[in-house]
Amino acid sequence: MTDRRRATWLLGGAIFALSLGVNMHVAMNVNFIHELLHGTSWQQGYLEAIRETCGILSFFVIMALVGRSEPKVAAVMLLLVGTGLAAYSRIATIPHLILCSLIWSFGFHVWVPISGSLALALARRGREGRLLGTLGSVGAAGVLMGLALVWALRRFAGFGMRELFLGGGALTALGAIPLLFLPDVRERRADVPRLTSFLAPKFRLYAAFELLDGMRKQIFILFATLALVQEHGARVETIAALMFANQIIMLGLAPLVGRWVDRVGSRTALVAYFTGLIGVFILYTALRDVRVLYGVFMVDSALWSLRVGLSTYAKGLTGATERTRLLAMGVTMNHVGAVTLPLAGGALYALYGYRLPFY
Repeated sequence: MTDRRRATWLLGGAIFALSLGVNMHVAMNVNFIHELLHGTSWQQGYLEAIRETCGILSFFVIMALVGRSEPKVAAVMLLLVGTGLAAYSRIATIPHLILCSLIWSFGFHVWVPISGSLALALARRGREGRLLGTLGSVGAAGVLMGLALVWALRRFAGFGMRELFLGGGALTALGAIPLLFLPDVRERRADVPRLTSFLAPKFRLYAAFELLDGMRKQIFILFATLALVQEHGARVETIAALMFANQIIMLGLAPLVGRWVDRVGSRTALVAYFTGLIGVFILYTALRDVRVLYGVFMVDSALWSLRVGLSTYAKGLTGATERTRLLAMGVTMNHVGAVTLPLAGGALYALYGYRLPFY
């Protein structure tokens, strides 16, 4: 096994562990807050907003970590994620919940750009999309495993949510182990890019793409689901089944899309991505048959695989020494959109109905 392939396997193991643990949390979080902490829907909303602020801060954290070994920093972040998730097993109050959510969210949002940088550094020139697609399939497999564990252990072993949080956190923390054996694949350079260098004109389009993508994420996660439930009567088990099916689709689709992006380039991939979203958002407002809308929901999820075009585009903008900071800036802009759009979209939804946010 070559060093590059070995390093890819090690990174894939960490991605699998993170996806498994985080999605065990996602599967239980709403029910946990409602059933065990007796939280209101309003509290769930502001808790999500507080947690997402870590994404906005991640750029400044990455800048402070310039010069550190990226695999070791990534390992520390996975330990933070695992610790924060496992601590849910002991939560008794909303303030305690806020603290634990900030711990795991901080680790997660610093991990995202570092892992992306490591993946791009490991990819051979011209095959970045293929590797990102393969790692996306690994993450989807972790999601499926996490969802399956929650369902099976609750149904057949009688596990409570607290025990599952502890187990999911421990499994996530184990993902730090392969990262300790991952070589530091960055090119080293003595000078450090300044914060203002990422405000240069050549980075502005990338920042705008990430801002729009963050808004798109909330349209899919929040408003599409809300429309299916409130306007069309979709049940909880139906939404869960759709999410499970989406991950199976991603498992097979991500490598194929990655190879296609390598072949056609970032520009074509991003045009297809954002154009496809325009069509999907209009269909949410125009269609009445809920069964057809379930199909649109799955197409919406499948379009997410084209997002690898953003990563390959970012790689072409800067050298290896600046890549992680640029990706961190992208995460920050993404979360600016993800935090602000629900506020504006929610107001539009309440005042004018569900269609206007999609338009």
